[in-house]
Parts: sequence; C-alpha cells; structure tokens
Amino acid sequence: MKNYRLAFFFFLFLLAIVHIAVGFVQSEPPTEIDLKGKIGVAGAKSLDDPIPIDASTDGQSIFINFLTALGDVTISIYNVNGDLVYQSNEQITSVQQLLVSIANLSSGSYTLVFTNAGGGYVYGTFTK
Repeated sequence: MKNYRLAFFFFLFLLAIVHIAVGFVQSEPPTEIDLKGKIGVAGAKSLDDPIPIDASTDGQSIFINFLTALGDVTISIYNVNGDLVYQSNEQITSVQQLLVSIANLSSGSYTLVFTNAGGGYVYGTFTK
C-alpha cells in the first residue's frame, strides 16, 4: 500500500512538471511593433537618423526601449476607432525601458504613438 501511495505521488509530481514545461514551450516571445516616423533627438545630425525607440508586445504588456534621451515624451494608444485608450507623459533623460500594461484592453488592433516637444511623431500598430 505504501508503494502505491509513493508511486501515485511520484506520478502527480511528474504530471506537474510536464504541465509547467508545456506552459514554457507554448509561451511565445514578444512581437516586435514596427515603428515609423521621425523624432527629434538633441544633438542628432538630422531627423533621418534611425528611430531611437524599440517596442514589442506579448498581448498583455508593451515593452518599450528608449535608446537615447528624448526629453518629454507622450506615449499614447488609440483603438481602431481612433479613441484614446491610454496616455502617459514620460521624461526620457537617458537609455530607459518602460512597461505599459495592456491587459485591460479588449482584443483588437491598436496604434501606439510617441510624440515629443521637438515635433517628433513615431507610430506603430499592434494587435492584442
């Protein structure tokens, strides 16, 4: 009887490990958000320089990497109808990472927009 209980607990343990491993395999890496536009950077030679922002999403969050100081930046998210569903003003003084939760947004297409005082406008679309 003791061996059966031990075997049963061992089976449950293995089942839990398999369940956890399957969860790791099924989780997908964040999807890159293709950003377009131009944003003024202090000290830059021209506005034709590469966009100093990277963004990606896993469907629950947006991961934003600012690759240089941009000063005051407004981050906005608009739904497919053009309604503002998120906005935040950030002071980007150096290389910086931000995480924006989109867990409360409904499934659908959205536009992520970055603007700054230098007249910059960068945007990209993503699907939740």
